[in-house]
Amino acid sequence: MAWDGSHIWLSDSIENLIYKLDTDGTVIEQYQGPGSIPTGLAFDGSHLWLVDWGTDTIYKLKTDASMVPALWPAGLIGLVVVLLGAGGVVLRGGSAR
Repeated sequence: MAWDGSHIWLSDSIENLIYKLDTDGTVIEQYQGPGSIPTGLAFDGSHLWLVDWGTDTIYKLKTDASMVPALWPAGLIGLVVVLLGAGGVVLRGGSAR
């Protein structure tokens, strides 16, 4: 789950969807995930960062959930994306596969 200052973003690992919610939890929009099992979201002030368990990939997304040309193989089990302020994303993770 992530907060962009206006909306809540939620990833659904069962349906492979990303939801944009207003502050009362109403779904404003939903987007198909770029991978197969989205498991974590963070917002860095301009982009969403999505960790996908199924593809072992970290995706950089615009807030309309379209891809920007940036993705990285994660290769970690239990990878966590931690947002540090509005300017950076730090990746912390568990054990390598």
